[in-house]
Amino acid sequence: MSVQNTAAGVEPADADDPAERRRSAIVLAGLLILSFAVVLFGNIITQPAVEGWYATARKSPLVLPFWAASSFWTIVHILTSVAAWLVWRERHRRRVTGALSLYFTQLVLNALWRPVLLSLTVRLGETAIWLAAVIMSLLIVTVITMIREFWHINRGAALMLLPYLAWCVYALSNNIFLGVLNEVVAG
Repeated sequence: MSVQNTAAGVEPADADDPAERRRSAIVLAGLLILSFAVVLFGNIITQPAVEGWYATARKSPLVLPFWAASSFWTIVHILTSVAAWLVWRERHRRRVTGALSLYFTQLVLNALWRPVLLSLTVRLGETAIWLAAVIMSLLIVTVITMIREFWHINRGAALMLLPYLAWCVYALSNNIFLGVLNEVVAG
């Protein structure tokens, strides 16, 4: 594939190809849909716990109201999906498989964290809270690794992941507070 220089950098010569633009739009839409499917899954699975034990649990003073946390999660998922898409667009010029594998790994960890933290706590008690902290710690390591890998492919994409990293650290701190402040007995 030939490459042409543009004001924004180097782009594939077929960037003007309608089929390539259509494929690119489909991939971006797919990444966004997949990311929000993870959010929807978490919301559906955890709703009873949010209205149950978690509603009365002692929480960190830093916990945001639901609307604010949901808004931030939405922004984070959009940024993460767009970052993955920007990396995917480099597939003809760079190896992106490893970086994109990290994207899908973080989706799995993200999909696990909230249900383990909120829904499994009813069954496993405090153990689930600490298991969720381990999952979030793994997610943080994955996001840091994503940032490093994305940086070598598309620096803008890597920078788009910084709010996600900050949010994961914030979520882990709230997770730890929840474990320390509450004795949850398995039911």
